[in-house]
Amino acid sequence: MKYAPPIGQEAQGEEAHYVDGNPELGILGSPVPAAAIEQGQRELLHVIKQAGLTPSSEDLTQLFQAIGKLISDKVPIATNETVGLVKGGANIDIGEDGTISLTGIDPWSVFPKRVPIAVDGVTFGGSDGRRAIMPGESEPRENWVKCDGGSDGQGGSVPNLQGRFILGASEDHKAGSTGGSETHAHSLSGTVGETTLTVEQLASHTHKYTIGNGGAWEASGASYRESTENRSQIPTTSTGGSKPHTHTLSGASGEVDSLPPYYALALIMRIA
Repeated sequence: MKYAPPIGQEAQGEEAHYVDGNPELGILGSPVPAAAIEQGQRELLHVIKQAGLTPSSEDLTQLFQAIGKLISDKVPIATNETVGLVKGGANIDIGEDGTISLTGIDPWSVFPKRVPIAVDGVTFGGSDGRRAIMPGESEPRENWVKCDGGSDGQGGSVPNLQGRFILGASEDHKAGSTGGSETHAHSLSGTVGETTLTVEQLASHTHKYTIGNGGAWEASGASYRESTENRSQIPTTSTGGSKPHTHTLSGASGEVDSLPPYYALALIMRIA
């Protein structure tokens, strides 16, 4: 808007100031040129008309309406795809400083579907006794169900995660597969190395033997003795072959609990 200085002070331009007159003190007010009023009026009317309103001397809110409409036309209402104005509404509170707060949102209603979660303190009831009653609540939520392998109420089923850990799927462990055991047993079998027993290691035993006599005797003074020339000695029969042998070894240990220390929580899933 162009500034129109008081009459008589045109040379000062925008530095000129309008002053109020005071007849009692004999002070004359600044003469106001028509341009000073004309420019302001035209600019205000232009804003009102740009908003699509018809200027009216009866409605003193037209300028306010026009500014609001022009802003909303230039800055659209926000959507999921575009930024824009945000209006207050259900679960949205706008503070005096313009801060937007989300209020009254139920986290159980916005939680993603088919995602198992462990909740401490959850109990069950509802239509089939499997519907979750969240901590601090008294009514079962029909769209939350225990992960027990039963129906999901949508024509399918939920996984049975009772007494199980969740393992990330891989090429070796396909999604939806199960396995593992809470206990396991060890079996033991094999052989020891070969060994040869020494004489000292043999069991105490005897062998039969035979000695043949020639029947010849020789004199020796006043007595006779068997002639050594006619003696024959036969070695005893040997037994055993001093062969290597092996020992078999077998055995089994008892079952071992393979569970690490744990704290059990019920796993539940939102199905609708």
